[in-house]
Formats: sequence, C-alpha cells, structure tokens
Amino acid sequence: MKVILILVIAVTLMVAVESVNIRIENEMPHTPSTIKSDTAIRDMFFHWMKKHNKVYSSMNEFETRLANFKVNLAKIEKLSEKNPKANFSVNKFSDLTHTEFSGKFLMTDFQHSHHAGSRAKNYKTVVKSPYAVVDWRKKGFVNPVRDQGQCGSCWAFSATEEIETAWIMAGNSHVVLSEQQVVDCDTADGGCGGGNPSTAYEYVMSAGGIATDADYPYTAENGDCRSDVNKTVQISGYTFISQNADENVLIDAVAKKGPISICVDASTWMNYNGGILTDCPTDIDHCVQVVGLDVDTTDQSNPVPYYIIRNSWGTSWGIEGYIYVAQGSNLCGITNEATIVHI
Repeated sequence: MKVILILVIAVTLMVAVESVNIRIENEMPHTPSTIKSDTAIRDMFFHWMKKHNKVYSSMNEFETRLANFKVNLAKIEKLSEKNPKANFSVNKFSDLTHTEFSGKFLMTDFQHSHHAGSRAKNYKTVVKSPYAVVDWRKKGFVNPVRDQGQCGSCWAFSATEEIETAWIMAGNSHVVLSEQQVVDCDTADGGCGGGNPSTAYEYVMSAGGIATDADYPYTAENGDCRSDVNKTVQISGYTFISQNADENVLIDAVAKKGPISICVDASTWMNYNGGILTDCPTDIDHCVQVVGLDVDTTDQSNPVPYYIIRNSWGTSWGIEGYIYVAQGSNLCGITNEATIVHI
C-alpha cells in the first residue's frame, strides 16, 4: 500500500510538472521580485523539478523541498542586492538548505596550513600594477572543469589541479590526475570530510607521486587506499604565495607563474550564475584554483579587476564551472591559503 501511495504521489507531481507552461532559458533568470504569488513559485518549482529530473518520495518531502526553494529565491534577491555586478539564479542546488549544501559540497572544519610543510617556500616578488590580464586556459595549461559530487573533496581537487598545471607547464603532455588517490591515501586530511592542499602535496611527495584518474578513478566517496598504483607524476615541493591578505603578491604570482591553488569562503557561491562577485565573507570552507586575471571595463571610469576561478561543481554551475571574484579586498579570503607546486 505504501509503495502504491508513493507511486501515485510521484505520478501526480510529474503530471503537475507537465501542466506548467512557463518558458525558461538556461537556469530560469527570474528573481523573487518578479514572482508575485505562491502559485507562480510552485509553478517555477515544478519546471525546475522537470529540468533537473527530480522526483520526491512523498508529499512531505515535496513540500520541504519547495520550502527550501522559496528560501533560496529570497537569498538570491539579497545576494543580488549586495553584488550588483553578479548574477544569481536557481540551479541544481536549489532544493537544498544551506546546511545540506555545506555538508555535501563544502568543508565544515577547515584546518589552516601554518606553513608546516618541510619542503614549503614563501613567494616574495610583488607586482606593481593591479591590472594584470592573463588567462592560462587560453595558453593550454588548464584541464576541463570536473565535478567533485557530494563529497567534501574540493581540497584534493584543488591540489591535483595545481599539480596537473605544473606538470603541463613543465613541458609534459596533458594528464588528469587522481583526486581519489589523495582522498583515500592522505591520512593527514579527512577525505570527503575536508582537507588542505598543502598537506595533500606533502602526501604526494611522501608517496612517491600521484596516479592518473584513469588508473585510480574518482568515486566521490572515501575508499581503501590503493598504495600499489602506478605513480605517474612526481612533485619536488610547493610555495606559499600569501597568507597576509596582500593581493599584490597573489596577482603577481598568477600573472608570472601560472594558476594558483586557493582556499576560500564559498558560502555565497551556491546560486552564482555569472558576473563579478563583489561581496563575500572570509571563513574558509572550499578550495579551488585561480586560472587567470581580467578587468571589467564596462564603466570606463571605474574598471573592476577580477580573478578567474575554476570550481569543481561541474560545468552546469556558474560560468561553465567558473566564477569571477573582484580583486582588492581579499574577498572570500582569497589570499589566505594560496599555493603553487614545483615539479
């Protein structure tokens, strides 16, 4: 009887979805201010369910997810007010609470590195101009965006992305390295529970290198360490770029050395859909990679320099998997855990 009831509810919801006649482009560019009634919000939610292949197991779960959806619409409006140069919209995360989102895709207890690594160095050169422009993607040194799934392994992605970049820039062929090896085998970090790129580098050096993703594929969950896997890439050390909020140092390093691993506060990134983020807290909970620098000159009298950042939430999020963050105010704590790897 329970199974029949669930099937009836699921069919009812899908019929409701089919009855909605709303034209949506991309991720529904509606803001809460344009939605006048609960009926309109419910219709949006039905269409969102269809787009993302969502079917809930009960009417109670449907109502809970709809309530979360409404809360996220309100958050989108507030974020839009604080970030006039950025765009926010509903996306694949929009039926989650912030607690659920943080637990699945961010790190809840980030441990700062404190320069503990025995083979770590400090970067000292300072750039003179804050308007450096470079995009390392166009130079062929950045692999495609990947998706960490519902596992707090961003730190492992950030570390392996940095190693991949260093390997390619050293004149080697493109290779996709194994985040899963780092998740499973780095005992100093917490796997899907979070970690730090610097300790990931220390693990890779102590293990004699890192395997390819083809040899040790990603599973988005903690697993047993396969220590006997072939280690394709080795690193010799790493450098801390800046831990004192000096963005000139970070900008200089990105411009001259290449993409940089960073750890940031991504608590406001959930519904990001484009443009330049200009407001962001600094409590670190996520690790990514800066792959370039650019300047928005839409307002010639007030140019806005920004970072081009590669995320690991897939290409359906943000700008095909990327986010732009304004320079100048250490937004999102962007300088606090910046590192670069040496082959």
